[in-house]
Amino acid sequence: MVVAAHRGLAPKRARVRKYCHQQHLTETVFRRWLKRLVGEDTARKLTEYQTELRNEERRNEREKAAQKQNRQRCSVSTNVRNRATQAFWAMHVEAMNWGGMGIRAYAAAMQLSPHSLRKWRDRLDAGELELARASSPLSPSGR
Repeated sequence: MVVAAHRGLAPKRARVRKYCHQQHLTETVFRRWLKRLVGEDTARKLTEYQTELRNEERRNEREKAAQKQNRQRCSVSTNVRNRATQAFWAMHVEAMNWGGMGIRAYAAAMQLSPHSLRKWRDRLDAGELELARASSPLSPSGR
């Protein structure tokens, strides 16, 4: 391991830990031997290189987490299941508005979550969802 570092093949931190564990060394002792055998400049460069690798890995993990979070925020989808869910909530919001009931009363009567009902009502009012409305004589949109 120390010879590999001397040749410019910088070991990754995980490999250093594994090597130290196998040889019953602490990383501090390993670093001291490294400084002694290959020189202080090479040991310092190795430490800087490993620090840069760790920082790069953290940056990549943060970017992946941000991308994942952005993907999860998209609430409107075109697949059939989500369209059915949107239609379900649109029907309940329309029935609640047409019946003149409040959110809590309607949610309690239909055994729905008031939070979800409010969230979907706000989405529909904001125009975030575009649903084809049926024009039946019973629905308020068909009047």
